[in-house]
Amino acid sequence: MTSTYPVIASVRSESSGFSFINNFNPNAVRGVQCCSRRPRLKLVCYRLRAIDKGEINIKFYGLQKMEQNFKSKQSLTKEQALQKLRHYCAYAERCHNDVISKLYDLNVWKKDHDEIVATLIEENYLNEERFAKLFAGGHFRTKQWGKNKIIQGLKQKGISAYCIKAGLKEIDEADYEATLQKLFQQKWESVKGTQNRFAKMKKVSDYLLQKGYEAQLINQLFNKI
Repeated sequence: MTSTYPVIASVRSESSGFSFINNFNPNAVRGVQCCSRRPRLKLVCYRLRAIDKGEINIKFYGLQKMEQNFKSKQSLTKEQALQKLRHYCAYAERCHNDVISKLYDLNVWKKDHDEIVATLIEENYLNEERFAKLFAGGHFRTKQWGKNKIIQGLKQKGISAYCIKAGLKEIDEADYEATLQKLFQQKWESVKGTQNRFAKMKKVSDYLLQKGYEAQLINQLFNKI
């Protein structure tokens, strides 16, 4: 009687075909890890068939088809890419880094990236100052982030210092202080089982610093207790 087992196999793709790096253990692990250097050939399912007297045959599925699909994938033209990026930017506000990442995902030639980005800027689909303002205001209102965390998030997006400064102006100072006061009070009341006042203060301080609020503002609140 023939039985089928899942196995782990490391595989590398060569011009002459496929070679298998074993030892195979039919009783071991499920799934297969592919060691191909070619992109997009990450995971393929293999099954090992154990036949009478321990004889083993290997059957593989999907790898050849995946290679053919990858080879047949063609780069988009500049106009095709622009049309897709217009929809991408119209759906939600994007920064330059978002667009560049999307261009790579679409397999657009790198030499066309700068021209496409410039066209999107000219057509007002892409505006980093506008992005910074929406990012800062949105993350403050919805996630109650402090300015330090907002600045860090914008820097990770590659936003310039000028645009970051413009973005922070979207945060009303009175609302900012009121939000910090509310978070401080909620956290202070929620910290229980701590008899030591300084230990309690540290927990509250760590929480507010993690939210991105400035240490000097936090210390002012502690002085009022």
